[in-house]
Amino acid sequence: MTKLTSLREKKVLFCILFNFIFIAIIFSFTFIARFLPRLFFVGIIAKAILFLVLEILAFAIHNFFYSKGKSFFYSLKEIFTQGFLLAILKFAIYISLLYSFRFCFKKESILFYIFGILVLWLFFLFHFSLLWFFAVYEKKEKFNFLLNLKKSIKFFFDNPSDTAILFLKNIFVIIISVITVFLYPGITGAILNIKTPVKKS
Repeated sequence: MTKLTSLREKKVLFCILFNFIFIAIIFSFTFIARFLPRLFFVGIIAKAILFLVLEILAFAIHNFFYSKGKSFFYSLKEIFTQGFLLAILKFAIYISLLYSFRFCFKKESILFYIFGILVLWLFFLFHFSLLWFFAVYEKKEKFNFLLNLKKSIKFFFDNPSDTAILFLKNIFVIIISVITVFLYPGITGAILNIKTPVKKS
């Protein structure tokens, strides 16, 4: 019982530490952004860097917690290549859909409004499909990015109820985190909710 309590306390402490790192990174980038030139390409590059850092950190944290016996830095090294590729893919999709969505709703046309709703639907489709990549990585081929990508999208379509449950869990996490200034469970708590019952093939 004492050992179990100790493990739980250790997990809570790691959650608080990682959430503090997330908050520090976001605040640092926000502060630095105030001094950057107000140019479109500068903004895109800054957003891309922040997104890559946060995405790779999130992936490393997930790997650290669910791959027993590994240090955080070993986890970071192990997932770095796939984490980088996933972050690039996500950022490219999100930015493309975001600007497409803005463009559609600037046009006063029912056709463009319909297209904008379609873009919004695609955003959620890609977001929740790629969300399962972390969990699939732990269960499947660790060094095959395309296979993991395919499996995460397949899992999303085969298990819509799991995605709905994850969504509701993370809403609860956000509500609780507001009380603790996002130190616990926070972003890390939301990351750790990403678990699948996928079996090894």
